[in-house]
Amino acid sequence: MPLGDPAAGDARLLDTYREAGVAVLEVGLPTPDPWLDGAEVRDSMQRTLDAGVDPRAVAERLSGWRRSDRASAATPAIVWFSYPDLALSAVEHAARLGVIDGLLMIEPWRHPEAERMPGLMADLGIGSCAFLPWDPTDADLRAMGAATGYVMVQARPGRTGATTDADATAVTKQVRLARNLAPGLPVVAGFGIHDAASARAILRSGADGVVVGSACIRAAREGATTPLGALLCDLVGTADGVHA
Repeated sequence: MPLGDPAAGDARLLDTYREAGVAVLEVGLPTPDPWLDGAEVRDSMQRTLDAGVDPRAVAERLSGWRRSDRASAATPAIVWFSYPDLALSAVEHAARLGVIDGLLMIEPWRHPEAERMPGLMADLGIGSCAFLPWDPTDADLRAMGAATGYVMVQARPGRTGATTDADATAVTKQVRLARNLAPGLPVVAGFGIHDAASARAILRSGADGVVVGSACIRAAREGATTPLGALLCDLVGTADGVHA
């Protein structure tokens, strides 16, 4: 979700996800070079950076929302999605505020404090999520062994965006590989999933859930409470139906 993007209806954004029954809010932290993301996410992150929103500001916004919504059993878990330029001090700050349940970092071994990360995540009680790319390197495969949260698999090659549907047959192989590398952890899929039909195909391939970013940003720009809410309800309903 594009928290901090002034074009995405920020005031009602969090409530829209919660009211739709979304299980996990994957909050994309802005970075100048999101190399795996397509134009929709890249532009959203740049607008967020231009607005002066940094990870600490994101944490403060999430803190205010969680305090106001703490009594609700439907409050989603919050996972921060980042690239290796994320300062670990920001993660520690978010943990103190109680607004981060998991961290999904692309290529975490590139982080300047990579050796410190597993111990820090454990000390803070934050789940370490892992990303399995379409063509994983040895480093990607090793990272699966450190996962304690969920594993996200790349459902098709290329950058994020909804121009090409994910390949359900290939996702089945990705999901099986992820389950072998990180047994017992949930496996979700992203890239190319943009509506109920594409989500249903991926969920039937064996994934436990789907990650939808670009389509949500596009819908949020059209209206946080109507187009986005309708899209999220369709996705949640589809997931519930497949897993019923």
